Amino acid sequence: MAEFTPNFNLKKPDETDFFNIEDFNGNMDILDEKLKEAIQNEQLQGDVTEIKGTTEEIKTSVGSSGDLSSSPTLFGRLAEIKETLTSKFSDVVSRITGIDGKIGTTTDTGGTSSAGSIFAKINKLLTDWTSTRAGRIDSIYTNTNTSTTSSSTGTLSQKLNYIKGLIGTSGDSGTNTVLGLLSGISSKGTVKSVQRGVVNTQNKTTININSINPSKSIVLLDNQYIGYAYGESGTSFGSERYFVKGSYIASVTANSITITENYVDSGTYGNVSWQVIEFY
Repeated sequence: MAEFTPNFNLKKPDETDFFNIEDFNGNMDILDEKLKEAIQNEQLQGDVTEIKGTTEEIKTSVGSSGDLSSSPTLFGRLAEIKETLTSKFSDVVSRITGIDGKIGTTTDTGGTSSAGSIFAKINKLLTDWTSTRAGRIDSIYTNTNTSTTSSSTGTLSQKLNYIKGLIGTSGDSGTNTVLGLLSGISSKGTVKSVQRGVVNTQNKTTININSINPSKSIVLLDNQYIGYAYGESGTSFGSERYFVKGSYIASVTANSITITENYVDSGTYGNVSWQVIEFY
C-alpha cells in the first residue's frame, strides 16, 4: 500500500516500485504548486507589512479622541474646530438673547422714544393712534390729492392751481394776472398822467382837471407865503404882526380838486402851485 508525506502529500516510493516516473512527476507538480504558494505568501506578507506601516502612519495622523486642540492629529484639529464653534456659538446665543430681549413680546407696554422693547413701542403707537388722528391723516390725503382743476376753496392741489392762475405766466400781457399787470406796468411805467398848474387862492378855490381815478392819485401843493396884520379896529399892536399862510386840499373828485386856505384875510392871499399825479 502506497504511503504519502504528511505535509504536502507526496507519494513515497515502495520496495516494489522504487522509481516511478508518474509518481515522480506528480510529486514535482505538488512541490511546484506549494513553492508557488510559498512565494505568493511571502509577497503577501510583505504587502501586509507595508499595509501595517501605512496603517500605523494613518493611525498616528488620526490620533485619538482624547487629543487636545494643540495636537497636529485629525482629532486634534477636530478638537480645535469644536472649541472655535463652541466659542462662536456662545457668542451667537448671547447676541440672539440680547436681540430677543429688545424685540420683547406682544404684551409689552410702557414704550417711549428712549425705552421699552420694540413691541412695547409698537403697542404705544397703537394705543395713541386714535380714530381722530386717523381721520386727520385721511383728511390730509384727501386735501393733497392731485387735481388739474382750480378752486379757492377746494383741495390743496386745486388751491395751488388757483394761485398759479392768479400769478399767470411770463407771457401774460394785458391780463388781470399778476405777471400780466406787471407786464403792463413795465411797458407803460407806473405813472398814468400828471396835471399841474398855479392858482391864486382866497378862501376856497375849485380847479377843474382831466378825469382821474382819485383812489389811484395824489395831489401835491406848494403854497406857503408870509402875511401880516395890524391891530384890530385901528388899535395898533405897536408893530406889524407877521404869520405864515398856507392852503390844504379840501376835496378831490374825478374831474376837480378844491383847495382851501388855512387863514383868510381880505388883504393877503397868494399863488398856490398844484400837481395831480395819477397811477395805474
